[in-house]
Amino acid sequence: MKTFITIFILICIQLKLSGQIPSEKIIIGEKITIASKILNEDRQILIHLPRDYEYSDKKFPALYVLDGEFFFYQATGAVQFLSECSYIYNNPIPEMIIVAIINVDRNRDYTPTYAPNQLGSLYYPTSGKADRFLEFIEKELIPEIDIRYRTQPFRTLAGWSFGGLFTVHTFAHKPELFSAYLAISPSLWWDEDLYVSKYDSIFAYFKYTPKKLTITCGTLEGGSIDRGVRKGFVPLIKKKLSNEYQFNLIEIPDEDHSFVPYKAFYEGLASIFSDYRMPFERIN
Repeated sequence: MKTFITIFILICIQLKLSGQIPSEKIIIGEKITIASKILNEDRQILIHLPRDYEYSDKKFPALYVLDGEFFFYQATGAVQFLSECSYIYNNPIPEMIIVAIINVDRNRDYTPTYAPNQLGSLYYPTSGKADRFLEFIEKELIPEIDIRYRTQPFRTLAGWSFGGLFTVHTFAHKPELFSAYLAISPSLWWDEDLYVSKYDSIFAYFKYTPKKLTITCGTLEGGSIDRGVRKGFVPLIKKKLSNEYQFNLIEIPDEDHSFVPYKAFYEGLASIFSDYRMPFERIN
């Protein structure tokens, strides 16, 4: 018996060394490059297609993810689990195409105003080009994605920290561009609490079209997040939005600013698609 086991192990080692043990690469997406005339630079985009994309002619909603180099795998994992896991009797969100934008200069692209000096000690010399980045998304990225892939009109934008600030900025200035917005711990302290101190002027020409806005924060986040989000922006936005909007603030227990995104993608997407799950009585 020992001789047989030894021979078997030696055969396995030999096969491994000779490359004869079959292996298969697991690929979750692809990278495309868009030559942006608006930004005057190439932008790399990571794409994940749903499991059913290859086997059907269906169209799918798209999730646009900021800080793509950090959150592509996280967003993909959250969407796959919530939309495709066969152990969930009734999946709470639809399958989605994930469009993750890799950064070039996030301080430049995500901040709405030029304000290089922040919070007494932080310095952002390239800040203030959010509108230009938003123009890139609207006029170059989204049309390219819609041409290349089978997309539905329902689009969601998700961003964390400065990306959350940009998500709120897009919601305020181009609400029609996306159907839903997920702002994870948005840095609404930017430029002396810009979206609180100048709230009325920013939302003066806000277009009233039904949209979903979900903001998430970790319960361990205080300081500028507590001031700018919980005590500042949230009470104002609740007064501003009509009943056609669906606004939700989600507190993620026992998480701080750095680690909250990993739970926020699950909680936030489930909140945005809270009306997606078919009632049990309609299934039977």
